[in-house]
Amino acid sequence: MDFFKRGRGEKAVKMCDAIFNFTINRQNGLKQIFHFDLKNGQGSMNDAHNVQSDAEFTLREEDYTDILNATVDFTVAFLKGKIVITGNLKKAMLFTPERVISKEKLVYPSKAAGHVLMKK
Repeated sequence: MDFFKRGRGEKAVKMCDAIFNFTINRQNGLKQIFHFDLKNGQGSMNDAHNVQSDAEFTLREEDYTDILNATVDFTVAFLKGKIVITGNLKKAMLFTPERVISKEKLVYPSKAAGHVLMKK
């Protein structure tokens, strides 16, 4: 992700000090899995294959898109049950798109970017 490649993740790493796994339940029935490493170096976003994380988020594709587009607040989505969080809830609440990516848009992970699409 350009945000991390440009070295702009340092603030997020200092703030979160955690690794977050995401499982997105896609509309086509596949699951998309990736993680944000906001614990090491400048931070990164990669495939998540058995990555030990501090917290894991599971949500539908539509809800993920709404959160990234800032049409739904991350915390409100969690409180409404649109995000299932497992692991360290305190660390999970530190992860919000506006804190992590500042004013830049997150790129939606895609198979072309190397992110895994798995059958349910």
